[in-house]
Amino acid sequence: MERLRTVLLVTGIVGSPLLILAYWLTYPAYGQLHANGVAGAIAASPGMTRVADAFGLAGTLLAVPWALAYVNLIGDRSRRLALLGAGLSALGWMALIGVFTIDAVAIELAYHPVLFARVYADSFVVALNAIAGLHIVGAVVLGLAVTRSGLVPRWVGIALVVAAPVHLVANLAGLLVIDAITWIVTAAVGIVLLQRAGTGTVHREYPTPILGQRSG
Repeated sequence: MERLRTVLLVTGIVGSPLLILAYWLTYPAYGQLHANGVAGAIAASPGMTRVADAFGLAGTLLAVPWALAYVNLIGDRSRRLALLGAGLSALGWMALIGVFTIDAVAIELAYHPVLFARVYADSFVVALNAIAGLHIVGAVVLGLAVTRSGLVPRWVGIALVVAAPVHLVANLAGLLVIDAITWIVTAAVGIVLLQRAGTGTVHREYPTPILGQRSG
C-alpha cells in the first residue's frame, strides 16, 4: 500500500507538470491570443494539435492528484493553506478540460473562421477561461504553503510561488522558453518536496507548527 501511495504521489506531483510542458511544446497555436490566429495555426497542424491535446488532457487530469499530493506531503504544517491552494488549483484545472474542446472545434471549423470566432468569444467559453485561471492562484497558494511548511528551504517554496504567474505572463507573451522553464521548476519543486518528506528531513531554519497548534 505504501508503494502504491508513493507511485501515485510521484505520478501526480512530477507527471502533471511534465505532461503540461509537453502540451505547450507541441501545441501549434502557442502564443496565439486571437481567434483567427488560433484557428489558422490549428488548421495548419490538426494532427499535432490532437497530440498536444492528449498531453494536455493527461496533465490536467493528473493535476488533481498533483494538488492532493501537496496536501498530503505538507500535512499539518500548513494544512489550511494547502487545502485552499489545492481546491483552487483543482477547480481551475477541471475548467481547462472544457477549454481543450475549443481545439477540436477549431479543427472542425478550419474553413469557417467567422463561425469559430463566434464560438471562441462565446460567454461560456470566456467564463471557462476565467475559471481556469484559478489554477494559477491555487499554485501560488500551494507555494506559500510549501514555504511555510518548513519541509524545504524557503527559496524552494518561493520558486513555486513565482513559477505560476511567470508561466501566465510568458504564455500570453508567447515566450515558450521561459514558459517551459516554469514547468520544469514546478516538477523540480515536487521532486525536492518528495525527497524531504520521504526522508523526514525538515529545514530547521524554518520550524514547523506543533501538531495541534493553529497553522494556516
